[in-house]
Amino acid sequence: MRPCLEGRQVAWGVICPRCCSRSVVRHGRHLRVYQRYFCKGCSRHFNDRTGTQFEDSKLPLRVWFFAAFLMQYKVSVKEIAKTVHVSYPTAFNIARTLRRGLYLSQLQEKLKGIVELDEVYVTAGLKGKRCLKRPPRVRGLKRRGRGTYKMDKPSVMGVVERDGAVKLIPSTDMKGQTVLRRVMNNIQEEAEAVYTDEYSAYNILDGFCNHQTVNHSMGQ
Repeated sequence: MRPCLEGRQVAWGVICPRCCSRSVVRHGRHLRVYQRYFCKGCSRHFNDRTGTQFEDSKLPLRVWFFAAFLMQYKVSVKEIAKTVHVSYPTAFNIARTLRRGLYLSQLQEKLKGIVELDEVYVTAGLKGKRCLKRPPRVRGLKRRGRGTYKMDKPSVMGVVERDGAVKLIPSTDMKGQTVLRRVMNNIQEEAEAVYTDEYSAYNILDGFCNHQTVNHSMGQ
C-alpha cells in the first residue's frame, strides 16, 4: 500500500541510493533518531545509513566512529568494549566489520609506483578425501615443476608495491594470459616499473607497462 505523502516536505539535495531519483520526501524517522526518506521513483524507503556498513546496526554512529578512532592505535577489542561501553561480542563485530570494509577498499585500489611481482605454489593436498574422481597418487604432491589447480598445487601471485600495499592473488595457473589479466586488474598502467624474474610467462607484460626483470641465478 502506497504511503500517504500529502504535506510531506521535499528533501532537497537527497538522492535515492537505489534508483538515483531526486524525487524524495522526508517520511518519519528511523529508530526515532535518523531521518527516513521515501523515494517516489522506486517507492522504497531509505535513511542516511542505507548502502553503508552501518545499515543494519542499531548502534549510534558515534560508537562506530569512536571505535574506528581507537583501532588506529591498535587498541584491543576488550579495551574497545570497555571504552565505548558495549559488550565484548558487540565490540568484536564492530572491529570485524570495519576491518572487512578497509580490506575490500584496499582490494579495489590498483598498485602504483615500483611494483614487484612473483609467484609461489601452495600444496593443497587432498589426502583422506573420498570424493576424488581419480585414482590415488603415490606421493603425487612431490611432483616437480610448476603446479596448477588441477594438480592440487595452485599458484598464488604476490604483488607488492614498494613501501606500500601487498596483494596475494590465487590463480588456476601461471600462463601468460592469466598473468596479464591479474596485472591489468591490480596494477596501474602508468606504474613506474614492474619487476619480475625471468619466467617466460612474464614476457607478455612488455607491452602493458615498464617491465623489468632480475636474474636470480646471478644473485640479483
